[in-house]
Amino acid sequence: MGIYLNPGNSGFEEIRRPPYVDKTGLISLINHTIGTKKKLTCISRPRRFGKSFAAQMLCAYSDRTCSSEKLFSDCCIAQDHAGIQKIHSEKTAPLHYNREDSMRSVIKLAYYTYRDHYLQLEELPAGDGYADIVYLPRPDSDWPALVIELKWNQTADGAIDQILRKDYPAPLRGYGRNILLVGINYDKNAPAGERKHTCRIVKV
Repeated sequence: MGIYLNPGNSGFEEIRRPPYVDKTGLISLINHTIGTKKKLTCISRPRRFGKSFAAQMLCAYSDRTCSSEKLFSDCCIAQDHAGIQKIHSEKTAPLHYNREDSMRSVIKLAYYTYRDHYLQLEELPAGDGYADIVYLPRPDSDWPALVIELKWNQTADGAIDQILRKDYPAPLRGYGRNILLVGINYDKNAPAGERKHTCRIVKV
């Protein structure tokens, strides 16, 4: 299903090869709404009209594990002083992750990439508790259902154990699809530069 955490800029690098229509104005729009009442930005497109391309562009711009300055140097975002400063300076800035603002945002970005196949539900009542995030395949998709548990300074194995212990897949039994359990943990306590997301996926 691809790499959702720190996906790099290879996808956007392929898109940048001619012919390419500059869509980096979208980055400026998002940058200028961060921290405002307009921070929830809806980007609507018809099916097959570039949502994945937009997601790959945003990944390349925001990913802190790679350098993308050359990819954006001749784009309109380079004329946006605040935008170009962000891509130069924040790549090496200390990480200050918040579970709700970072891990969920990454999962949502993955959803935007695969929204033609899934419906995303958050805090779904399931078993003995609430599943953090559930992806339900759309009727015309043969993809598996996903039950996702997010952890903070724990382990991906612990996230899977909680899914099983509290029986979060219960509402999906009889759904007629394979079910994947996804445990994701972010280790904030590791030294700066060594903080990582870990993920474990189990098929049930």
